[in-house]
Amino acid sequence: MNFMNNIKSAFKTTDKIKWVDINSIKIDPELEGIFIQKEIEIQNIANNMTEHGFDPAHPIILAYSKEHPELNDINADGHTRYKAAIRAGLTKVAIIYKEFADREELLKFVYEQQLLRRNLSEGEIFNAWAALNRLTNEDGKKAKSDSEIAEELKISRRQVSKMKEVEKKASPEVLESIKAGELTINKAYTQIKQEESKTDDAAAPLEEPNSRTNDVTSKFAKTPNNDYLKGYSEGWMYVFESMRCGKSFKDLQSELSELKAGTKSIESLQKSLLALKESYEQKQAE
Repeated sequence: MNFMNNIKSAFKTTDKIKWVDINSIKIDPELEGIFIQKEIEIQNIANNMTEHGFDPAHPIILAYSKEHPELNDINADGHTRYKAAIRAGLTKVAIIYKEFADREELLKFVYEQQLLRRNLSEGEIFNAWAALNRLTNEDGKKAKSDSEIAEELKISRRQVSKMKEVEKKASPEVLESIKAGELTINKAYTQIKQEESKTDDAAAPLEEPNSRTNDVTSKFAKTPNNDYLKGYSEGWMYVFESMRCGKSFKDLQSELSELKAGTKSIESLQKSLLALKESYEQKQAE
């Protein structure tokens, strides 16, 4: 019996096409959810399969692992073809087994196959990042650093940082919108920052109105020293962020003049900077 099992195991590592019962294929929800299977593609392939059957030239790739048998028979590549075959009422499909050392290697193969075929949507990149970010080594530590994940997904470290914050702070509804491709990471991140800014503003004590609110310098001079330093620091941070995102010194001088004249408010400058940063970071991520 052991001898026969060894023969079967060895056979499963070959690259020969086999026909198997479609019900024997296992679907891993995490792997299936990384990339969106488009309804129109599923239906078109199902129509073709109804007329011509399953094309063995495009087999489904199933996982096989000696060290991790729980990975055996998981659909590693071909979720669209699998769903189309079920819709077409097929009971047998063509498959190839591919051996993987562990789940990390399987996951890497899954998204690498997709990267070869198409440009991933933000939702698909977010799903791939989330899956890679959850991977751990045998000692329970994170398997890949943020830099390694960014390099493999061909995105910036800044984008990885944004995804981490969005996953941590966004509502389940927002996360679902991102995964479905209805909302971008940058938009979700900006919304979170805007909500945090509103919360901070609401928690801050109200200031007494004074007749010289348009004169920023005199306003700071009237506040306690720690408030002055806070305002001074925030002013410089605004300057640094603005210039980093593309504003010139002349632009900043013009804004200061408008602020003093009362034709612009601090709130309008903050909104302007948020929009500028979002545009800048989108360009950096491309």
